[in-house]
Amino acid sequence: MSEGLGLSTMMETPVVVTDVTLIGWGSTKGVIEEACEILTEQGISANQLQIRWLVPLHGDAIQDILKGTRQTIIVENNYSGQFCPLYRTTTLRDTANSTAFIDLPVLPT
Repeated sequence: MSEGLGLSTMMETPVVVTDVTLIGWGSTKGVIEEACEILTEQGISANQLQIRWLVPLHGDAIQDILKGTRQTIIVENNYSGQFCPLYRTTTLRDTANSTAFIDLPVLPT
C-alpha cells in the first residue's frame, strides 16, 4: 500500500527506534544530518525524517514511521514555522519546533 501513496519518494529516510527524530523539509537536510551526528557523538540516539512532499502529507504513514521515537523536533528555515502546524494537524502528534530565519545559513553549532 505504501508504494501506491508514493511514500518511497515522499519520505527519504525511514525512522527507527531513537531518542530523538529531527524532521525537516527543503533546505534543512544538511544541517539536520550534521545535528544528528553531533547528538550521536554525545550519546543521544538521533535520526532524521526528511519530508519531500508536503501536499498531500500522509499523516498515518508518518505516524507509523515515528512509532519508535521518543521525541520529535521539527527544524525549519523560515520565519513563521509553516510546516509545524501542518504536521500537528495531519498527524495529531505534538512536537517541538525550531525555526530560524536570518540572512545566514542555519548551522547546528
